[in-house]
Amino acid sequence: MLRWLVPMLTCAGLAAAPVGCVVEPGRPRLWAASDMVHLTDRTPPADHTSVWEADTRTIRLFSSTNETVSFQLIVDAPPGGLAQVRLAMGELTGPQKQKLPADCVRLFRMLPVKIGSYPAWFLRLADGPIGPAGFYDALVPIDAPAAGQPLNLGGGERLAVWVDVSVPETALPGEYRGAISIRSAADRQQLTVGLKVYDLVLPNSRPVVCVGGFSHETIFRQFVRQPSGPDGEMKPFVPVRLATSSEPVRQGLVILRELMRLGHEHWVDLFDKTIHPLLKRQPSGEVALRWDDYDSIVKPYLDGTAFDDRIGVAAWPVPLWAGWPEPDSYGGAGTAAYQETLSAAMSQSVKHLETLGAKDRLFFWPRPEEAGPAGYQRHAALAGPFRAAAPEIPILSELPPTPPPETTWAAPEGFAKLADMYAPPADLVAFSQAGRLASRQHALAGLWLRPGRPPYVGSCGVLASPADVRALAWLAMKYGCAGILLPETLDWTGQVYRPEAETQGRLFYPGDSFGLKAVLPSVRLKWLRRGLQDVAYLWLLEQKQRAGIAQALLNTMVRYGSLDAVGDHYQDPRLDGWVRDGEVWLLARQLLADEALAAVYPGRASSHELLVQRLAWKKLTEHTGRVRAERVRSRVQPVGSGRFRAAIRVELYNEFTRPVDVAVKLTPPPGWGAAQPEKSLPSLGGGKRAVIELVTEGDHLPIDIDGKMRMPLGLTTSLGQQDALSADVPVVLAGWCGVKLTIDGDLHDWPLRVCNRAGAFKLLGRRGRVGDGLARRQTAVFALHDAENLYLAFRCEEPIPASIRAEPNNIIRYDQLMASGEDLVEVIIDPTGQAESVEELYHLIVKCNGVMLAERGAHTDPPLGRWQPWPVGAKVAIGKGQHLWIVELAVPLRAFQAASPEGSWRVNFTRFATTGGEASSWSGAPRYFYHPENLGTMVLVPRDGQVRLRTTQPAGQ
Repeated sequence: MLRWLVPMLTCAGLAAAPVGCVVEPGRPRLWAASDMVHLTDRTPPADHTSVWEADTRTIRLFSSTNETVSFQLIVDAPPGGLAQVRLAMGELTGPQKQKLPADCVRLFRMLPVKIGSYPAWFLRLADGPIGPAGFYDALVPIDAPAAGQPLNLGGGERLAVWVDVSVPETALPGEYRGAISIRSAADRQQLTVGLKVYDLVLPNSRPVVCVGGFSHETIFRQFVRQPSGPDGEMKPFVPVRLATSSEPVRQGLVILRELMRLGHEHWVDLFDKTIHPLLKRQPSGEVALRWDDYDSIVKPYLDGTAFDDRIGVAAWPVPLWAGWPEPDSYGGAGTAAYQETLSAAMSQSVKHLETLGAKDRLFFWPRPEEAGPAGYQRHAALAGPFRAAAPEIPILSELPPTPPPETTWAAPEGFAKLADMYAPPADLVAFSQAGRLASRQHALAGLWLRPGRPPYVGSCGVLASPADVRALAWLAMKYGCAGILLPETLDWTGQVYRPEAETQGRLFYPGDSFGLKAVLPSVRLKWLRRGLQDVAYLWLLEQKQRAGIAQALLNTMVRYGSLDAVGDHYQDPRLDGWVRDGEVWLLARQLLADEALAAVYPGRASSHELLVQRLAWKKLTEHTGRVRAERVRSRVQPVGSGRFRAAIRVELYNEFTRPVDVAVKLTPPPGWGAAQPEKSLPSLGGGKRAVIELVTEGDHLPIDIDGKMRMPLGLTTSLGQQDALSADVPVVLAGWCGVKLTIDGDLHDWPLRVCNRAGAFKLLGRRGRVGDGLARRQTAVFALHDAENLYLAFRCEEPIPASIRAEPNNIIRYDQLMASGEDLVEVIIDPTGQAESVEELYHLIVKCNGVMLAERGAHTDPPLGRWQPWPVGAKVAIGKGQHLWIVELAVPLRAFQAASPEGSWRVNFTRFATTGGEASSWSGAPRYFYHPENLGTMVLVPRDGQVRLRTTQPAGQ
């Protein structure tokens, strides 16, 4: 065990070491990566990781039996390219010269999916520059008729290969070795593959059930063609009836069966959402459902005869939903004819499906395909009659049992009686409710984890990181969810391999482009299986009375998710719910296996192996545990006699699983003093949050050129952690204008004033924590006022002016509280300095084309409280300069209902730049902008008034 663990422990920082392996001219560079590397066409090579040793050209893996392990092999072609490239994996030979069967190893060519635009969640969580990239995701068998070997690579082209090694239950424990050869017309190389098989068997039972939906119509539309029309043109064939006696239908059903087997092989039980019996009418007019074809297709999946392990799928929907029987065929969903047909279909379906022996796996999914109040009403209209027809079969709802109050939604009275399985988006439900929603009466009842948008929950989209997907099963187990539900797995709309936008529902790819009448897996499907296999180890530990160890690993790797992750409200997700570092996940899996082995065979480990295991735990703690300052907020207020008070609030989270003593110390600016410069927090509980507030006062404002008062902070803990932080307190002076300004986008008529510049815009999300966190495309805002107007001018740096874009309409698209997709600026104002909610804020948005929107609150979707239009009567003009664009605003002071008598307003200036996907703000708000506590301070300087300053900012700079 020792020599398999040491390489992982000695990886510097648990990250890839710098590249240092010399490649001979004209030869390809070969390297390997673990399955936890999110490989793109821009990923740099690594020489030493936990699975790859460049010096010895060895790939090291470990596995239990009945488990599949994976790695990625990369061939980077030399400048002259490579011709006739072939890869082959030799036999893995182990103890007593036992060889793993040849079909235990599968090689797939990884094809990149080109992505040029990114959703808000990705922009929020990215920790580096954003740009177009190819994400390796589609997996094509290495010997596919098209896109398979032999392969020709151009100069510098990358070939990525995914390798699965499935270890059967019959494999003997011990060391296995083999080789993988890489040949081309002019070169031949070989890498060693070492596999350690543990004396453990992963169970066939699934501790966390994962089910996913698809439509057979997608398969037929993609793969089956039939002549149509007078010219016999071959067109997609989607049968109205799945008559198994029809040859074209049988073609599609063969592919469907292979899809079901592929999902089952990856621990995902699929179900057909749109298959249903044939609906006929008796001569008397009564409804009659014909089940022959349905039964012959579905029964093998229910009883398990379609699968090698003979285990049937975990869940299957009753073949009724909002779209079938089709309401339009009966005059609409509200007609008596439709209701009568629906009721008859419900009673007959339940009665028949009970004869298939799968009653414990049936559920009803209304699929109203609407959200909010309309969705609740539609769900109730379908679920009510079904509950009466089959009270013992659980009903699935995609709506939350109790919506967050800010949505302004409300579940109708009696809704709890019309839902047993809940799978709402994670930003509408708290996973901690899973225990309350579970039921002993039916195994399927309870809260189902639904992949979605990080940081609420892991994603299954192509942009998801390995940790995002792998953490899904861990989160489900941590919170006791009933399972994982993938509402759609075959979303093949649009350009599948060059999507315009990311989709959650594309877990498989069509293989017809590569000469294969088959459905292909994705890399994300492999990551999902990895997480499901992980929780099988956790389950083993629980079964062997090691639940404490299992829980410690769960709490270490996945801290929080869903509404349990939020800060101010349901649209304010915190950013670090689970560990993202792939190498740390590999270390956690090593500990899982070692602890499971020790639990199954107590007393077998030597003292030296136990020491190594303790070191591994220490290493894991070092890389996952700290007291994190999640957010630093500040507020400056005049307190009379020309003095100012700054309050600094530090929001802390203890990532450890045990209590920690914490202290935060403030270093005030010169001339300022703190009544209590340091505060301590004894025994901050494991996984708990707390706030420390420090206050300092002074008789002047030490503002720098960017409108910031810099106040260093120091965070220390009883575990020796020492972090240097900074509170960059935003303060800007709106100087008295004194001249008449023309709002024309030209700022040459603006007078020079001191400290009226707000700059150093900081990025939202994780990029705001990297280095200085500043946006690459910087913005400066200048503020003036007179008796009638507040004047604001934005100077927006843009090295590629032709790249800015905006729609000529008054629509703003919010995604996770980010006004994205267009180049725009925002002004958020609290003129009283006393606002407590977003509804009290004044909000101006100006697009780069001059379109202006004004509102009270923020008109987001889903809602963030109530909003209303704001008849501001502001003037706006857009200007263009060399490598910049300008917004000039005159906002009438009479448009504000009230204002601070001291002239101390709360304000923030924000910008979204489409190139680079940069959302940034002057106040440096780390997660979102629309909250009073995320604003800076703007002091309106009276006509003849003065504010004491200590500044290096030149006037009007």
